[in-house]
Amino acid sequence: MLGGLVGGAGVLSAVSLSNRTGAFSSATAGRSVAVSVADDPNALVGLDINGAVKKNSTDRLVTVTNDTSSDVTVTVSLDFCTQGTLYYDPAGTSGCSVSFSLAVGGSGTVDIEAAVKDTTIPFTLDVAGSGFSFTATRSTTAESGNVKGAVTVKKVKKFSANLLDNNWTVQQVDIRDGDGDADLDRVEYEVTDSGGTVRGTQRDTASGDSYSRKKNEVVIEPDSGYILVPGETYTLTVTGYDADGNSASVTRTDTA
Repeated sequence: MLGGLVGGAGVLSAVSLSNRTGAFSSATAGRSVAVSVADDPNALVGLDINGAVKKNSTDRLVTVTNDTSSDVTVTVSLDFCTQGTLYYDPAGTSGCSVSFSLAVGGSGTVDIEAAVKDTTIPFTLDVAGSGFSFTATRSTTAESGNVKGAVTVKKVKKFSANLLDNNWTVQQVDIRDGDGDADLDRVEYEVTDSGGTVRGTQRDTASGDSYSRKKNEVVIEPDSGYILVPGETYTLTVTGYDADGNSASVTRTDTA
């Protein structure tokens, strides 16, 4: 299934290409090339695109595989340079655009460190080989990321499973903003039983550069109808979040 074939004399061959998360094909000519979108599982140039990446994290963007009969040159470019930085480690190159060569049968992976979240990042791939070339526009989705140290859980002390009161308590919690922008957002508490089933949750609003519970203990009530079981070991997970989507967690256990 070939479409959009351009141009005159010297037609050499058809090269199929596959975005392995949504295939397409291309027709090539000896003197000019056009690309048409179609399904073709038997790709000669494979584009394996990562559908989602995280802000402030280096993630795989696209892997290009050359199954043609000649070496190819690949250029991957962000449509908007402010959305992130591309990296091609084998060549030690980075920037808004990176270029590299692939031998026959070779694969190359381009990573991205996204600078945005909750948005689409469009990018363009240009691939050229012996007697053919094509341009493909694709995109990934940037999600909230997690920067190490942006949120720090300093203390979680004296977690107790209380049979008489049928609840769980925590005596001291101290969570800090660690990246200097004072944007703590919330603290979430989750208690699970030994089988991993969630038995109680609580969510507190946070703000500024610190969240502290010293004088007023945290009380976590069980889900409706649940009664704490004698001898059961419960696990508390405390997670602090900031407004950028960064988080940090710690766990504590106690037996009722």
